[in-house]
Amino acid sequence: MANPNIALTSNLKRITSGNVPTTITLPVGHMAFGMINGSPVLYGNPNGTIQVFGENMTWTDILATSTAAAIRTDLDVYSRAEIGTMLSATFRFRGTVPVVGDLPTTNNATGDVWQVDADGKFRAWDGTAWVLLGAFVDLSDYYTAAQVDALLAAINTAITTIQGDITSINTSITNINNTLNDSSTGLAARVTALETGLDDLETELENEITRVEGLIPTVSLVIGEI
Repeated sequence: MANPNIALTSNLKRITSGNVPTTITLPVGHMAFGMINGSPVLYGNPNGTIQVFGENMTWTDILATSTAAAIRTDLDVYSRAEIGTMLSATFRFRGTVPVVGDLPTTNNATGDVWQVDADGKFRAWDGTAWVLLGAFVDLSDYYTAAQVDALLAAINTAITTIQGDITSINTSITNINNTLNDSSTGLAARVTALETGLDDLETELENEITRVEGLIPTVSLVIGEI
């Protein structure tokens, strides 16, 4: 059985210094027991003032004293009857009924809970009537944590694959650009060589024309001497 003095003993201090407690060392609602000047004394602080509740007392005397009971009341704790009342007011699931009209009308206790199959909702007896509490929520259309984890893993895998494809595409683009650059460089070199060859050919033609033109006066001179 639970110790009815638990509230008291949890707020009871032991005096080891031999000094009378003060409001600083003994808060409101607390008690202190110990040897003062060679005698056992019980002190309490019920309302901000240190009071002597007994001298030359034993531990049994402390727990049994009416003043100790008064201190326990000041500690704002619940009695066994109060706890029983609160427990009786908690919800208790009683079962299910097909429709609201089938909810029991007699022998109901405050806190009784029934579920109505027609709408899936819960109703509790408040002492005079049935009040609506709520209903089950159908989560079948929602992903479970495991399904979300699997979906995220698949998305991450797809992202990794796409990133790899993008890298491959970028590499291919770089290779194509390099090839085009190489082709352009080679074509430019061939054009330059062709231009150089044409320039050389033009120079040779000009030189040949000059040579031929230089021969014409000589021929005329010979003809004139005949």
